[in-house]
Amino acid sequence: MTRSLIATLVTAVVLAAAGFVYALNATGGRPAAHGGTGRSLVVDGVPVTTLGGTNAPGFSLVDQDGRHLSLTSLRGRAVVLEFMDPHCTDICPIVAAEYQRAYRDLGPLARNVAFVAVNVNAYHRSLATLRAFSREQGLQRLPNWHFVTGPVPALRRVWHDYGIWVKGGRHGDVKHSSVVYVIDPSGRERYLLHPVRNRSSEARFGSAIATLAERALR
Repeated sequence: MTRSLIATLVTAVVLAAAGFVYALNATGGRPAAHGGTGRSLVVDGVPVTTLGGTNAPGFSLVDQDGRHLSLTSLRGRAVVLEFMDPHCTDICPIVAAEYQRAYRDLGPLARNVAFVAVNVNAYHRSLATLRAFSREQGLQRLPNWHFVTGPVPALRRVWHDYGIWVKGGRHGDVKHSSVVYVIDPSGRERYLLHPVRNRSSEARFGSAIATLAERALR
């Protein structure tokens, strides 16, 4: 099952359950096969797709504080990976709140989990923009938060490798896939979740992230 297909299926299930009609136009993105069957399950009320343990595609970018960050450098920790627009006022702030809730729910285990977001806005890539978003959303308080960016070709390569579609221009909102990958300490993809555009579901989604990050650490 390809990343794009998995993301599409999870999107349809979650948003239908939340009462939304959402058409996902996946564009670009090289299909990359996962091992396993992509089994569906429900965790803390949130639909989740299990992934087959394929090695997650590597990347090397720079976070909001100017620190170089690669996926390899995070080995030994579980990674919760999302794709965000620093100018987003819709789903990204909801996911930011869920990240913080997951961090609190993890308790002492949180030190073994990295929360990472890849920038999807090719027109707003400055570190100052990423820091401002992180401060406004309260994410900068998390010691293991990384909002990464880089040259447009490098960002596009990451979007492509993770099956993320991005659509939008300089003067319009950037629309993009909003999926969350949970990667285990060995760098293998374990779970895929899709945020719900419904603030009443935040607590459950944050709890699901924490539950799956804890499982990935085992």
